[in-house]
Amino acid sequence: GSLSGGDGTGHFIFTPDLSATSATCTYTASSNTGVGSTGPASTTASLTFTLNNKVWYVDSGGSNGDGRSNTPFNSMTGAGTASGAGDYIYVAKGSGNTTGAYSMKANQSLIGAGATLTVGVLTVTGNSANTPTLSGTLTASGVTGLTVNGVSMSTGSSTAVDLTNSDGNFTFQSISTSSAPVGIKWDNSTGAAAAGSFTVSGNGGVCTIATPTCTGGSLQSSSAQGVLMNKASNLSFSLMKVQNSVAALTAGIYLVDTTGTVAFSDVLATGTSGASAFNAIVHTSASSTAAITMLTVTNGAYNNSASNGGFLVDLHNTASIATASFTGVTFSNNYSKGLQIQQNDNAVIGNSVGTVPSGTLTVSGCTFTNNDVAASFEGGAGTGGTGSVYYRFVNNLTITGSHSVAVNFANGSDSGGGTYKAFISGNNIGTAGVANSGSAIGEGLRVFMQGQQVATVTILNNVIRDLYNGAGGFDARGIDVQELGRPNSGFGQTALDVKIVGNDVNQEYTGSASNIQYAIYVAADAQGTGTSGSSVHAEIHGNTVPASHPCDSECSADTGMIVYETVSGATGTRAGTLFNFSGVTVGNGNTVSKEIANNNTGTSGDTCAYVNGGTLTLTGTVPNTVN
Repeated sequence: GSLSGGDGTGHFIFTPDLSATSATCTYTASSNTGVGSTGPASTTASLTFTLNNKVWYVDSGGSNGDGRSNTPFNSMTGAGTASGAGDYIYVAKGSGNTTGAYSMKANQSLIGAGATLTVGVLTVTGNSANTPTLSGTLTASGVTGLTVNGVSMSTGSSTAVDLTNSDGNFTFQSISTSSAPVGIKWDNSTGAAAAGSFTVSGNGGVCTIATPTCTGGSLQSSSAQGVLMNKASNLSFSLMKVQNSVAALTAGIYLVDTTGTVAFSDVLATGTSGASAFNAIVHTSASSTAAITMLTVTNGAYNNSASNGGFLVDLHNTASIATASFTGVTFSNNYSKGLQIQQNDNAVIGNSVGTVPSGTLTVSGCTFTNNDVAASFEGGAGTGGTGSVYYRFVNNLTITGSHSVAVNFANGSDSGGGTYKAFISGNNIGTAGVANSGSAIGEGLRVFMQGQQVATVTILNNVIRDLYNGAGGFDARGIDVQELGRPNSGFGQTALDVKIVGNDVNQEYTGSASNIQYAIYVAADAQGTGTSGSSVHAEIHGNTVPASHPCDSECSADTGMIVYETVSGATGTRAGTLFNFSGVTVGNGNTVSKEIANNNTGTSGDTCAYVNGGTLTLTGTVPNTVN
């Protein structure tokens, strides 16, 4: 190295050689003064020290240097050649984008001027306004201990971030590509699962359909996924637009075997095409044990999927999501389902731990328009499963334009292990006076249980309108609850506890006078034989329905718009009970039919219960409920 800038007090500047890892300075001290001096005297000594925490500097605003702070590189290319494992690379805002691809080495830190650089006693304070934008791909392969912070990426038709079997903490202000193969990729599929994090923060503003400013960046027209994460961890995406990806059999945003926390805030994922492609998927593989502690989706929109749905959560094996929330999200114009949640095998979605909404998957304040199915909450798929779900669908006030069933809850478990729990409250399906606005050909709210898993479903204070299927068509059922049990014989009666209270259901389109179906229907059915079947325990009161007489499974002049029945033609065992809310005893003439007719609005004097085999009786025991 070299010495310069010495002063009279002994201070000097030491500039090490670029390749140096240690340095030795030799100096001579001399004096010819002092008491008893007999003439000049001198002594020679050396100073040896280790050089570590090496920082390489990049500034696109000037000529290319050698990477030192006063002579920085002007592209990432020079830093890539010079730097080694464990080094720091500091990128100034510069003038225009910072060019050059960069491949990270083990334990390196890439810090932009948008974040604070701290190395030992050295601190360079960051400011988001000074965030540099890198225009070359950032890669890493088979390395760990990485840190990225305070930079943005804009790489045109090249992948912006491409991490393979690597780990670290990566934070970007924005990431943008256009027609890249993949916009962002963190793929540990053939290596160890990550333990670090990946964040795109954005820089304020909004990212909506109306105002797609999206300061977190735009991943436009990727030829595969816009975002691909495999065995990644602790993901957060904010204020991003992922548009027009061509992601056959996957999604514009595709997360596989993710662990830790996952957050989407103000993300607009739209227009994904390719066979069976969703706009966004959180998926686990067939042998996965991945555990997500918290999934949070806030605001944003998942729209216009050309061949499948808006957002899918699909867990297999023993994967789990402890708590999840979808709040204020828009799902619209998707080919199939707006939102689909699917639990398979022994997976868990909503672990029932803590005070609600903790331990649940809660969907609230969301908007669903013009999807085939607005939302579907499924459990019990796969084989030999003992997994569980706890779903909450609350206060979603705009659910319109569905083609098939508006909102679906379903279970098909082939095992008696685990539980299915659903709380459905305060939702509005359809618009009064607008034909087909609730659904064109399907039910408003469907609860379809056909497995062996115990289910508890609570349905409160929902408003359902206009499920009429066009001129001369059939009204669909407003609330349709069925327990069928498991197919085949010898599996016993599957239990369903259901509470239906305070709902306002008028699915008839104004002027319809024929082909009317039930407003509320509860069925104890049996698709199996012998002892296989159902045991339904219901509570039904305080609901408001039209004072009409439907022609549905029963078709009599006095049939009410609320019907609870054991299903005709079933070959298994079925039984139903109804909580005696009024307290009027059987001895005083009360029956299941009268209990329903007398404690709901629109059913006075009607026949509201039918026994077509099996039993249907009153009970003083309330059903189990969830909240």
